[in-house]
Amino acid sequence: MSMKGSVSRLIEQARTGDEPSLEQLFKRFYARLTHWAGRELDPRKCRAFDADDIAIDAFHSFYLGLTTNKFPDLDNRHGLQSLLATITIRKAINRIERANAQRRGAGKVVGESGFAEFDSFQSHGLTPDEQAILDDEIACHMDMLPENLRPIAQLLLLGYSTTEIAEEQNCSTRSIQIKRKKIAAILSGTAHDQGTANGRQ
Repeated sequence: MSMKGSVSRLIEQARTGDEPSLEQLFKRFYARLTHWAGRELDPRKCRAFDADDIAIDAFHSFYLGLTTNKFPDLDNRHGLQSLLATITIRKAINRIERANAQRRGAGKVVGESGFAEFDSFQSHGLTPDEQAILDDEIACHMDMLPENLRPIAQLLLLGYSTTEIAEEQNCSTRSIQIKRKKIAAILSGTAHDQGTANGRQ
């Protein structure tokens, strides 16, 4: 049986949640996952996580997407390799950005835009599988936000400026600036630290 046929068969079986098939896919692609992740990491700076962590996280996201029919057109080795590379690289970049934000901010808000990490996806044409990955990332980030901040985040994703959002929401630009900072703090993982620091003041 060819490698392509073998991987295609494993994909179809894994789609139903078949654990042996998932394990086989993980074993076949694990070295590539760690390689893709390792290319993005600076070992001198990224000590809280490594390529192995990202590889496992990326494959878990792939597994969740596959078993919930997020990738209905995925049926061969080439498509799987491209999809896994996309997921892994995005995971690595997101981890690095969060780590950098926490180092720079040391518990403080470090910027207004909480959605800069999506810029590379939005500026290029996406395949259906890549779009599914982006949709999942956006949904995950939205779930982190309280209800009153989600409309602001949605408008940010659509490219609205602070002034345009203020007009849309019928409020002051200062109010939107504050909400943007809250969004950035939550998505960078600094909101808790900031709240703790404020409580000590």
